[in-house]
Amino acid sequence: MAEKKGKNIWLELQQEVLELILQKLVLKDYLNCGQVCRYWRNVVVDALAIKGRCPPAPQFPFLLVLPSPDRTIAELSTLLELSQDTLYTISTDSGEGSFDDVGSVEGWLVFRKSIHNSSGSRSCCLHTFFNPVSGEKHNLPPLFPRMKIDSSVRTETKFYSTPSSPKFVTVISFVACIGSELKQRLEFCKLNDKSWTSINTLESRSIIIHDFVIIGGCKIYGIVEGVFDFVIVFYLRDATAITCERLVLLDPKPDPMVSHEGFRVRDVLRFITDCFSMMVTDPTREEEVLLVLHLHDKVFNGERKSFGSTKGFRVFKLDISECRWMEIDNLDGRFLVLDCKGIRVMSTTVLDCPENFTGGNCGNCVFFCLTNNNRLDPYVKRGLGVFSLTDKRIRNLPLHPFLKVVSGTCSWFTPSLW
Repeated sequence: MAEKKGKNIWLELQQEVLELILQKLVLKDYLNCGQVCRYWRNVVVDALAIKGRCPPAPQFPFLLVLPSPDRTIAELSTLLELSQDTLYTISTDSGEGSFDDVGSVEGWLVFRKSIHNSSGSRSCCLHTFFNPVSGEKHNLPPLFPRMKIDSSVRTETKFYSTPSSPKFVTVISFVACIGSELKQRLEFCKLNDKSWTSINTLESRSIIIHDFVIIGGCKIYGIVEGVFDFVIVFYLRDATAITCERLVLLDPKPDPMVSHEGFRVRDVLRFITDCFSMMVTDPTREEEVLLVLHLHDKVFNGERKSFGSTKGFRVFKLDISECRWMEIDNLDGRFLVLDCKGIRVMSTTVLDCPENFTGGNCGNCVFFCLTNNNRLDPYVKRGLGVFSLTDKRIRNLPLHPFLKVVSGTCSWFTPSLW
């Protein structure tokens, strides 16, 4: 009888108490609670009914290992939980068939594919958002670039929030070589838009935006590659009257610190330390814009160039009032995660960092996972590590055996219920 009574105590927990327990559990354990009994399953279902009312505990991002580039359909992908060294398989089949590229935003996968006309040129792009946890899917309207697109095109897509948010917006940049000139086209699409809107201003026609971030769903901050003298700001509040301004910045400016070094073999091989700039913003700090310089080796071998090992990172904060980039080494209780797709900011105040990474302290760190898919390169295929902005040191993290044998791209990914 005592055993039966003990079971009844758990089965008869008030819904409010059980929801408090759910919020202490990570996603996998959260969902498993629904398997205990019918009552618990109903509580979990009710908790999921309203977005954000009863979320699971924050969790350090997984590594999402997508299929190799020669595969066109991603029916299954792999999640690696680094802190537990555990592999999980998830369905990434959005039902849309083949794709050209896949990214992610706040737990949603974003599949992009091109539709080609009879001449082989790209005529339009399609974007599908897919949540592998909830199974929810959202399609954006077809995007017609309005410029001649060929194989030399470079496409960059950024998102603000997810399709489950009314503030959702997508901005895409096309850069193509037309004749002997590089041309760029910027387009954006909000949640309920039936078509894309072109960002066609004097500034957008005269320069090539290298990287950009979206602020509050209504502003874009963009930079030109290797140029830190100014920032371009586009205002998207009114789709019929898009405006922009050039924010001129004062000294001191970020120094790329490019240096030539290494050696030559028959005047073919040489190494340099180069930098690649990326912009990022923190959704919880709407007006904050960060610039991250990724210092890395670049190897030139005849006509081919390859990315080598990571040397470090530098982080700058845009001070709007002073009109300058300010270098920082304190992220105020936050850390960065970076991969080939981009970079994002995470908080340490609500997240337990894995003990086997940094002794449980992730603050002021940059976690990076970079992939070199060029099979002809003899250089590093995958770099996984953490860089401390405090002591400027890199700690290379051990690669799981699975990461040593797969050739697919890795990216940081945090599954989401909504």
